Amino acid sequence: MKKFYTWYQKHITGAIFIGLILGILTGLFLAGRFEPVLTVTSLLGSIYMNALNMMIFPLVFCSIIMGITSIGNARTTGKITGYSMIFFLCTTGLASLAGLIIPRLIRLGKGVNFEMATSDIQATEMTSILDTVKNLIPSNPVAAFANGNMLQVLVFAVIIGFTLLAIKEKGEPLLHLIDSCNEVCLKIISTVMYFTPIGVFCTIVPVVEANGTKTILSLATQLIILYVTFYGFALFIYGGSVKLLGKTSPVKFFKAIMPAALNAFGTCSSSATIPISKGGTGATTAAAARTNLGITCTSLYSGSLSSGSTTFNYGNYKAYIIVGNPTTSASKMSIIVPKGMITTSDVSWQIADEGYFRVFKLKYSGTTVTMTIGNGYGSITNVYGIN
Repeated sequence: MKKFYTWYQKHITGAIFIGLILGILTGLFLAGRFEPVLTVTSLLGSIYMNALNMMIFPLVFCSIIMGITSIGNARTTGKITGYSMIFFLCTTGLASLAGLIIPRLIRLGKGVNFEMATSDIQATEMTSILDTVKNLIPSNPVAAFANGNMLQVLVFAVIIGFTLLAIKEKGEPLLHLIDSCNEVCLKIISTVMYFTPIGVFCTIVPVVEANGTKTILSLATQLIILYVTFYGFALFIYGGSVKLLGKTSPVKFFKAIMPAALNAFGTCSSSATIPISKGGTGATTAAAARTNLGITCTSLYSGSLSSGSTTFNYGNYKAYIIVGNPTTSASKMSIIVPKGMITTSDVSWQIADEGYFRVFKLKYSGTTVTMTIGNGYGSITNVYGIN
C-alpha cells in the first residue's frame, strides 16, 4: 500500500489526465443513456467541488497574510505587487488582442445560422468604478467571507498583513494562529488533491453529456482552433515570460502547473484551482530573490545536513531562506522563515513536495540559530540571510 501511495504521488498529473479523458469518453457514451450513472457522477462531482471551494477563502486569506509577513518589508511587498499587476495587465491585454484578431483571421462562425430564443431576462445593473473602489474596504469582513466577495477578502488580508508588519512582536500571537490555520488549509487541500482524478472525471461527465455528441462534433473545428490558441498562448507568452523574465525552465514551469490546469479544464472552474495552485507551488530560491527583487542574501550555511544539527549566525537579517531536497532525487525547494518567528523555543518547519518532506527545527540562542533535523527525506543544503 505504501509503494502504491508513493507511486500515486509521483504520477498524480498523469492520473488527472486519464480521469479527464475517461470522463469525456464516458460523457459521450452516456448521452441519453444510463441516467443513474449520470446522477452518481454529478453527486460525486458536486462533493469534490464543494470540498475545494470550502478552502478557497480561508486559504487565500491566510496565504496572503503569511506571504506579506514572510517578506518582512512593506517596500519589497509593494514592489512584488507592482510587478505582478504589470504582468497581469500585459498578459490580459495580449489575450484580449488574440481574442479579437484570431476569430477574424479564420472567419470563425461563418455560415453558422443561429435561431434566436425569446425569454424574459432581467439585466444586471452595472457598477460604476467609483462604487467598485468604495466597496474595496469591507464594512463587515465576516460578511465578505460569507457572501464570497473575493476582492474584499483580498483587501482585508492585505490590511491585516501590513498591520502585522507594523506592530512587529505584538502581532506574533495572531501571526502564529494564522500560520497554523494556513497549515490546516494546506493539509486539507493535499488530502482532497488525492481525489482530483475522480473529481475531474465526475465533473466533466455531466458537461459532455449535456452538450451531446452531435453538438460537440458540429463544433469540433471551432473547439480545435480554440484549444490550439489556448495552448499556443500559454506556450509562447507564459513559457517565454518564464524563460526570459524568470530565468526558469519552461518545462519545469508547465510540469508544475499541469495539475491545476487539468483541474480547471475538467471542472470548468478557475476558482477551484486556487487551493491546488497554492498547494503545488514551491518557494523562491536565493538566486531568484537577488535577481528579481533586489534582495541581498548572505550565505550562512552550505552542505548536506540530513541528520543531527548545525548553527548559523542570527545576525541583523529580515528573514532566512532555507533550501533543501524533499527527496534524494527531487529538485531543490526552499521556504522563507521570518526572523520574528524564530524564538528561544524549538519551532518546526518543513520543506515538502507531493507528500515527501524534510522537517527541521529552528531555535534562537544568543547570537546563533540552531537548526536540528527531524523526520523526513532528503537534506538541508543551504541557509541564506535576507537583508
